Amino acid sequence: MKRIFIFLALCLLALPAAAADKATEAYHRGDYEAAFREWLPMAEAGDAEAQYHVGAMYLAAEGVPLDLKAAAHWLGLAAEQGHAAAQTDYGVLHFNGQGVPQNIVQAYKWFVVAMELGSKSAKQRRDVCSRRMTADEVEMGKDLAAKWLADHRKN
Repeated sequence: MKRIFIFLALCLLALPAAAADKATEAYHRGDYEAAFREWLPMAEAGDAEAQYHVGAMYLAAEGVPLDLKAAAHWLGLAAEQGHAAAQTDYGVLHFNGQGVPQNIVQAYKWFVVAMELGSKSAKQRRDVCSRRMTADEVEMGKDLAAKWLADHRKN
């Protein structure tokens, strides 16, 4: 009986990976609608990688209509979970005021957080952002990033 439970648990763990692989394969062959259909249920279930892909698809109008608010929603969910690429894109949305109110301090925060989590493009974006900010705004952005990182390192 114990073996059956272990087998079932392993099967359930394999389902999200299989769906993610199917979505990635569909995306790479240009079947964006199929990729979106695969990623959306995973995103709704809280998978940060799927949330990132769904947000990016709304941002690029791949398989779905361009929808900056939906892009911001999904990228924001993934960003909050620590997805560095989503954090960078979410910062860009804040910087440009696309799908969210323009907020250069929030943009700076997300670029700094993304840098700390390994995003290579976030540094350049942070530098561009900082050139449009006052010293006080930069300090606020740094403080917000430090708080986010401290809060999320605890978890």
